[in-house]
Amino acid sequence: MDVIISNHALEHTLNPLEELKALRLILKKGGTIHFFVPCDSISYAYNPEDINYHLYSWRSQNWGNLFHKAGFEVIHAVPHTHKWTQYYRCFAKLGWLISNFVCKIYAHF
Repeated sequence: MDVIISNHALEHTLNPLEELKALRLILKKGGTIHFFVPCDSISYAYNPEDINYHLYSWRSQNWGNLFHKAGFEVIHAVPHTHKWTQYYRCFAKLGWLISNFVCKIYAHF
């Protein structure tokens, strides 16, 4: 593959390092890999009812280290803050730009 994109999937795997190593084997030389993963707040208490059921959450440094350990050359490992509010459907009616702005602000709380 020339490009691999993953959007909020790796945090649900039992062994993310092995998953990345397997993806590295199918990525062509010179190919790129783009991943988006959660960076949950340390203030989140355990909730057995949590709908997201994340097994892992990362910071940029951990993320870069994991990819490096899997054999990738890390070009960027930067945070992108975004969190859906409980009122996301209301904000979505106002349009993508406003909804996205609210989600970026909400992610800091």
